[in-house]
Amino acid sequence: MRVEVSHRDQGVMVIAVSGRVDSLTTGEFEKRVLPALDRACTSVVIDFSRLDYINSCGIRVLLLALRKARASATAIHLSCPHGRVREVLAVTGLGRLFEFDAAIPDPPPRTEAVPVMEWSDIMSVGSDAIDDDHRAMIDILNTLTTACYLGQDRAVIIDIVDSFVTVAERHFAHEEEIMRAAGYPDIAQHVGGHIELLTHLHEFRRMSAQGPAHRLGKKAVAYLHTWLRDQLRDDIAVIQRISEAAAP
Repeated sequence: MRVEVSHRDQGVMVIAVSGRVDSLTTGEFEKRVLPALDRACTSVVIDFSRLDYINSCGIRVLLLALRKARASATAIHLSCPHGRVREVLAVTGLGRLFEFDAAIPDPPPRTEAVPVMEWSDIMSVGSDAIDDDHRAMIDILNTLTTACYLGQDRAVIIDIVDSFVTVAERHFAHEEEIMRAAGYPDIAQHVGGHIELLTHLHEFRRMSAQGPAHRLGKKAVAYLHTWLRDQLRDDIAVIQRISEAAAP
């Protein structure tokens, strides 16, 4: 067995595997493929055009590779599996998880600049827990932005949106608890903003089932950039007002 890793234009990494992935070579296959996925790229192609055989342990490595790629919002393809290899992939159900390509695919053209939001100390509200939530939302927003502008598939984009919702719901619950404990007078207006965001994101998920997720995602990204900037500003004002009211 031989594994060759190369890089193409626009962030595509190609992992070409030749020979046999069997009981003698599975360990080497795993050592070469999984660490390669740690490298920065937008799309990974595992080229099986010269692979003659793969066993169940090799299938396990492919599943680990798929999980690792999805965790980093990286598209992953199997290119040119043939003969017995293709049969094994179909029988094991990998045909429903991976895309099979007749040739190495080109990634979607990146013609637009990707907007990025960066954390800075002026965004801090003075609470580690709230600041950590804000940092997490910024990181997820940047991941979603990149995925949408690179045309990642629907499942990837929706998974990222779900991650944002999870962090936002936790953040809102904590923030609302602080405001209630402090008797914050404008809590209803602030909670209304939380509800509006979650409603917007759930509507995006519903609509993404009816159209290209990456195009709808760009609308969600634009909304989230505006919302998050406003949220950071409002949270700073809220915490400052609560702190001033509590001061002796």
